Amino acid sequence: MARRTQTGSSTRGRTPHRRTFGNSDSEEGGVTRKAKQEPVSLLPESAQGRLLTVEEAAERLNTTVRFPRRLIEERRITFVRVGRNVRIPQAALEAFIAAGVVEPITARRGRAA
Repeated sequence: MARRTQTGSSTRGRTPHRRTFGNSDSEEGGVTRKAKQEPVSLLPESAQGRLLTVEEAAERLNTTVRFPRRLIEERRITFVRVGRNVRIPQAALEAFIAAGVVEPITARRGRAA
């Protein structure tokens, strides 16, 4: 089987692409800056923010390390896996604490009519 060999320049028939930087009179050659866009996160809101280690979460909850690990195992709190490591988003920990807040009951003094 005969092989085809290519002769000449690899850009034969093509016009070379030139980039111009800096201030240029032409609209095509000048550098234009786009407005900065906010990055779009694919994470849910409960998983955004600072990621805490299990030890930091236990310290925040004022418990042993075993309690946040149990929450993770029972899927009672949002967590993020980073390789083999587990992290708890600070927003998820704050939501867990807020969900456990119990308001006091204000009892009326005296007899009910």
